[in-house]
Amino acid sequence: MGVLFIGALPEPRPSSGPSLLIPFTCAMSPARGMLLMIPLYVTAEYGGSISATLLSTPGTTAAATAIDGDEMSQKGRATVAISISLTA
Repeated sequence: MGVLFIGALPEPRPSSGPSLLIPFTCAMSPARGMLLMIPLYVTAEYGGSISATLLSTPGTTAAATAIDGDEMSQKGRATVAISISLTA
């Protein structure tokens, strides 16, 4: 959940959240470390679509998410726009 919050911020890159956990993965096997880091990166990447949709600031996601998502959120369909960005 914390990585989703970091990804939702307009400024940091999606790699900022998972990079904070690198010291913890040093003690793990490579497979377990990858199983931890990949979902964290994807979650942070998805978090960028929240700020792109609600604030119209394309940080980590495509500009189309900011344009279409902002238009949908102004019409009161922000939940639908964020749900669509999950599958995009």
